[in-house]
Amino acid sequence: MARAERLTWSYGARDAARRMDGAGLHRSVEIQRHRFDQLSRAARPTLLAVALRICKRDQATAEDLLQEALLRAWNNFAALQDEARMIPWLVRIMRNCWIDLCRKHTKHPTVSEIPDQATSVEEPSPWQRISVDDFRRAVERLEEPYRTVVMLRDVDGLTNEEISLRTGAPYATVATRVHRAHKQLKDILQRALNAKEE
Repeated sequence: MARAERLTWSYGARDAARRMDGAGLHRSVEIQRHRFDQLSRAARPTLLAVALRICKRDQATAEDLLQEALLRAWNNFAALQDEARMIPWLVRIMRNCWIDLCRKHTKHPTVSEIPDQATSVEEPSPWQRISVDDFRRAVERLEEPYRTVVMLRDVDGLTNEEISLRTGAPYATVATRVHRAHKQLKDILQRALNAKEE
């Protein structure tokens, strides 16, 4: 009988120890979860801004991306060694989530979709055959003020408003000059293409 009591006590002690270990583990997970919630809540505005930038301002996709990143981060929270590096760590996870999402939506052709014969290469349009030198020579043939507005608009990439501020000419005048300069440039380049073909 003493042996049976000893076995019962022994199993009871082990069960109690397991329950205590389970409770301690549960408490540890709760502490980690609370800390993760605090850190992720503080980082959320920054992460949402990054997600919006990654998703090209698509709010719904950005929020989904953020949720997926936070889920992956929670699953790997024990791997984070320095809590001060949480935001860069989360941004990296979010970037990886975005790459995975893009890969999922990329359509890969099946073997049946690939043609048996290669398609013929299309001949470039006449405008695609214009070289940088052709364009430069055409611009040099423009008279002032058209040459200046073409350089500012097409080479420097300025808007009509910026050209107006830089040259001191009214906006409507700049817009007219740009239009006329493009028309003259097209005529000069068309003549150059015709001369090449002859």
